[in-house]
Amino acid sequence: MRVILGIGLQSFTKVATVLFPIAASIMLDLSILHALGERLSLFHLAALLLVFGIGLDYTLFFQRSHKTAAERQQTISAIIVCSLTTITVFGLLACSQTPVLRGIGLTAFFGSLSCFLFAAMCSPSQHQKTT
Repeated sequence: MRVILGIGLQSFTKVATVLFPIAASIMLDLSILHALGERLSLFHLAALLLVFGIGLDYTLFFQRSHKTAAERQQTISAIIVCSLTTITVFGLLACSQTPVLRGIGLTAFFGSLSCFLFAAMCSPSQHQKTT
């Protein structure tokens, strides 16, 4: 994965900038699950892979260079809509009485929420040149 990102982003700094929010959100997700008393299962680990993919998408789109402020705003609006629907669906799944579905829902809910927040915090500001 790092090799592919390295080739695509052509900079170790950019790769680290992309991977940091994902790693931070997965650590936070695992911490929250532990605090809630969840025992990790294979389903939690599969959901963490989903969280990794979601976080990669959010981070890459936030890090994307834009030619105009309108284009940047359009991208951010799309990310917000996607993240809200993802967080809502997995939040509903976390309310399930079935332990497997609840575990997947909790993991993906907290993971996708924290991925969005960390990706937004680590994104370049509008006034910064994003090349």
